[in-house]
Order: sequence, then structure tokens, then C-alpha cells
Amino acid sequence: MMAKCFLLLQADGGALKATTHGFIETKFNYQGKLGNVSSSSVQLLNRLSQLRPKTRYALKSVHVADSELQRLLEAARQMRTDLEGWRPKRNKSGDAV
Repeated sequence: MMAKCFLLLQADGGALKATTHGFIETKFNYQGKLGNVSSSSVQLLNRLSQLRPKTRYALKSVHVADSELQRLLEAARQMRTDLEGWRPKRNKSGDAV
């Protein structure tokens, strides 16, 4: 969701209509190559994308090391902080500044 929000803030019209994870992943990875998003955010999205098929229906037990979970959580927190910095700011009257 955060990757899609970033793309929407970049006025990527395709992100608004995107119905697949693959589209968002491709566009977000491209933004990473351009240096518009941090490599940790790109790595986070890619790792979660790898885990998604295995965990989506939880048909099998999936083990992710605690250290990796901590790293993923920290990357997600940083990505959210970055996203908050990119979003348009509003003044007290609600107008964008």
C-alpha cells in the first residue's frame, strides 16, 4: 500500500488503475533505480512480494527469522516516515501548501 501511495504522489496515472501487485512492484523498482526511493524500501517490497504467495493462504508453515522480521519492520517504519515527508502538506484551513 505504501508503494502504491508513493506512485500516486508521483502522479503515476497507471497506479490509480493498477489491479495487480506486479504493476506496482515494477513501477516501484523502477523508481528505486532512478534513486527516487530508498533501496531499503525497494528491498522491503521485493521481500514481501516473495513471501506473499507462501503466506497468503498459509497452507504451509513459513518461518522467517526474528532478525529478518525486525529488519523488515524497521524498513517499513522508515518507508512510512519517507512517505509522510513526500505527501502534500495542508495548512490549518485545509488548503494544500
